[in-house]
Amino acid sequence: TEPRAKLDERANTLRGLMWVFAAVLGWGAVNWLLLRPLREMQRAVAAYQPGDKGLALPSLATPAKEIGALGRAFDEVTRTVARHEADLEAAIERQKKLVREVHHRVKNNLQVVASLPYIHARGARNEDVAAAYASIQRRVDALAVVHRNHYAELEENRGVAMKPLVSELGANLRATAPSAAANMAIRLGV
Repeated sequence: TEPRAKLDERANTLRGLMWVFAAVLGWGAVNWLLLRPLREMQRAVAAYQPGDKGLALPSLATPAKEIGALGRAFDEVTRTVARHEADLEAAIERQKKLVREVHHRVKNNLQVVASLPYIHARGARNEDVAAAYASIQRRVDALAVVHRNHYAELEENRGVAMKPLVSELGANLRATAPSAAANMAIRLGV
């Protein structure tokens, strides 16, 4: 029975070594074929920055087709996002051009509207009528000044600077004031 016990002990040791060898071999296979490619893909995804043209995927030599499919899917998503961002940037640029065109047309229309009361005021025979036209012209000029300043400030994303705006409005008011108001002072409480 003693030799039989030694044989059983050796068989158990051999079984244990086989289990350890199988576990190491299994871990090595899983690591080489699954975990290593996933880590490489994780590094590539982590290195991706918005604005990059595409995802720099490592070449994976693994029989797990799902890992390659996952990488290609992520690459396609990044390309789609990049296309959408480019489309949005182009749309913003088109919008800026349209807004510039609208503001330019508003400015031109305000100039035309401002010149009409001036033309009519020159031909007015009555002093009250000429003063009414001058009042209209001052109001339209004020609108033009506000529009020009508002648009210029918005183009530079600074907001509206009140001091230059109010100063220009005051100067225009003084320059276009009737002769009876030449000695009047302009006081601002801003």
